[in-house]
Amino acid sequence: MCSGKVNPTSNTFFENVKIHILDVFVLIVCFIVKLQISLVLEQLNMFRRRRGQPQMSWATIVDFYSRLREVAEIIGSHHDKLLGGPDETFLTKRKYNKGRKTKTMTQVVFGIYCRDDKEGIFFLVDGEKKKDLWPRIARHCNPETSVTQYHNINKLFNDAIHKTTNHKKGEFVNKTDKLNTINPLENENRHFKKSIVSRKSEKSIIQYMALHFYRRTRLNTLKSLDAKVQMFLEDISWVFPGYGKEGLQLKKIEAPTVESEGISDMMPKTFNKKLLNALSDDDEVPFVDDEDGDPNWEEF
Repeated sequence: MCSGKVNPTSNTFFENVKIHILDVFVLIVCFIVKLQISLVLEQLNMFRRRRGQPQMSWATIVDFYSRLREVAEIIGSHHDKLLGGPDETFLTKRKYNKGRKTKTMTQVVFGIYCRDDKEGIFFLVDGEKKKDLWPRIARHCNPETSVTQYHNINKLFNDAIHKTTNHKKGEFVNKTDKLNTINPLENENRHFKKSIVSRKSEKSIIQYMALHFYRRTRLNTLKSLDAKVQMFLEDISWVFPGYGKEGLQLKKIEAPTVESEGISDMMPKTFNKKLLNALSDDDEVPFVDDEDGDPNWEEF
């Protein structure tokens, strides 16, 4: 026999939440303004003591922040667009910030930034070779973009122009062409790295990347805290719409490959896998074009 009872928190953000609803909203606001967990813990427990409530643990806030990042990740996965201006950067994790940077400790992050609307997006990629980066450029860069760093980019986009600046000589902005610079993207890289609070796993890095994208493309477009809180609460309702409704799910997109983007013919052609892995985007590679396998050299 049906009792006719429905849990009002079923399929909402508050389902299985054990803390006071006031604390929930306090944590949401703290998350939006990017308060550190240590400061949140100190201030929140001070208010809880005044209310005669037990102290909140560090683990509770960490878990709650993680849940809020999941909301940002889901919402961010449904907002995608073509951007321009690619560059790669590195995330390096060293114990106690000491010791050498080794290959296994470094993650390569590929970023695309639009100067016009100041939007940016980042991807965790396998490396910095052409086979790792060009599929991302082909899928996510606007074909009309003016790319400043990558050679032979017009093989991907006919209208793209390869511009250069010599960083080794201290030239970060071209003297005659002020738009010939990757300074905006380098600045975005710095902000992005600061937003990566934890690098203990690939999952956490991806989640923080999604949060950075969410803040840049949604929250930071609003000026007042009230508007940001309202937007975030609305986004929470899209993910947790309530009883009997289906919320947004994380939109998973298969990573582009040279095959999926139809650019296999643009990749270095060699049968020597060790040599292929050692080559950088600017290197010359052996090109085999006859049945006997005699190598002819062609610049890519």
